[in-house]
Amino acid sequence: MMLLLVSLTTAALAQSYRAPFADAHYGYFYPTAYYDHAGVDWACGGIRYSGHRGNDFGGGSWSGMSAGRDIVAAADGTVVATHDGEFDECSTGDCAGGSGYGNYVSIQHDDGKKTYYAHLKKWSIIVSYGQRVSCGQKLGQMGSSGHSTGPHLHFEPRTTSNVAADPFDGPCSSPPSYWVSQGGHGGLPAATCETRDNDGDGYDADRDCDDNNRDVHPGAREVCDDGVDNDCSGGDAHSEIWYDDDDGDGYGDDAVTVCGSPPGDAVRASGDCDDSRRTVNPGASELCDGLDNDCNGEVDEGNPTVMGDPPPALAAQLVDFTAPGVLGPGEGGEVWFVFRNVGDVGWSRGQVWLRPYAGEAASPLLDEGSWAAWDVLATLDADTPVGGTGVFRGRLRAPEDAAGTLSETFLLTVDDQPMRCPEGEVAVDVRVRGGAAEVAETPAATGCSHAPGGLWGLLALLALRRRR
Repeated sequence: MMLLLVSLTTAALAQSYRAPFADAHYGYFYPTAYYDHAGVDWACGGIRYSGHRGNDFGGGSWSGMSAGRDIVAAADGTVVATHDGEFDECSTGDCAGGSGYGNYVSIQHDDGKKTYYAHLKKWSIIVSYGQRVSCGQKLGQMGSSGHSTGPHLHFEPRTTSNVAADPFDGPCSSPPSYWVSQGGHGGLPAATCETRDNDGDGYDADRDCDDNNRDVHPGAREVCDDGVDNDCSGGDAHSEIWYDDDDGDGYGDDAVTVCGSPPGDAVRASGDCDDSRRTVNPGASELCDGLDNDCNGEVDEGNPTVMGDPPPALAAQLVDFTAPGVLGPGEGGEVWFVFRNVGDVGWSRGQVWLRPYAGEAASPLLDEGSWAAWDVLATLDADTPVGGTGVFRGRLRAPEDAAGTLSETFLLTVDDQPMRCPEGEVAVDVRVRGGAAEVAETPAATGCSHAPGGLWGLLALLALRRRR
């Protein structure tokens, strides 16, 4: 129990370091050699030399040493060793004294770790064994004593097991960083003393939104809907509903409850009725493709003229047609229609029907003697491959008692399945003439028209024929 208590107390007193240079001289220093990690430094760079177990900071070479560069304590602690009086202008790297450190100071900190400040200037050390020092307090000055090739500070933190440790956290070193703010590679740690970490979670009170709860700090795992700002982000996180968007069209289908960052393919909008096609979602435009593109429950509604890729199995486009523009009561006339097969399957002779779009009532233009059935004007007269054109021929007849204009819309079908898109239907208007004077009048009709009956019929045909 005693060992456990000591361990918890030590963890609770975890400390972070400031840059070990006086504020007045901070701008003169620069890193010359970081801790060596088997050939690379903490950032996987090359500011190191083989076997180096500290961090060296130059301060202006010999002129800087002459001017005086003050070295300070990186954190609060107690001086546990000093050594002074050694030659301080060493340039060979192997001068004797201080076990290679030359003139140095060692401080044991409240968390049990130690820091060494080595190669100091001769007789510059102003602290003594057992003295309590504060973060930023002057210890001595930069020199070149011991195993040194020029003036610099060798700064070496050690763990509670007295093992040299790299205070920098990077891709080629192990966390945590020992610094209050370590700075970038090639730069300097901040010259800022820490604010004490009361709960021992590695974050001082300035950064920790609850410094009395070690489970609450920046970087902690946020627990949704617990009423606690675990990661100090500004509030408690709440579970949210997102939707998997597999086809990347901005709409999803399967709902997922997420606490924190959503999956990479998740979106807010739902209602995608086919999450494997980008052209199918509630915000899409309807295409002629045999699909319910806008997810409203209807396929190819509105006779869309823009073809999908791939096209639907059955699709037709009107190429041309001829119909009589004027008929007398009881009179008949020939009609023919040409449609291109723009679907994905061929048409077989007799398989495709051209039918009036009149529902269960008979067409006003029904010619009982020629139609294939009371609701079938004509059937396809030859096999038609994809991309080919098919022809439908028949006759229209005006009833004996007809007057005015008779209108009918004809629609291609296969087994009662209509081919409305991109243009599988055609409207025909036929005027029933009441006297000879009306023969030459221009009727309102769709497509080409043929008005039979002698010279007047020929003139009407020449006047009214129109190719689409």
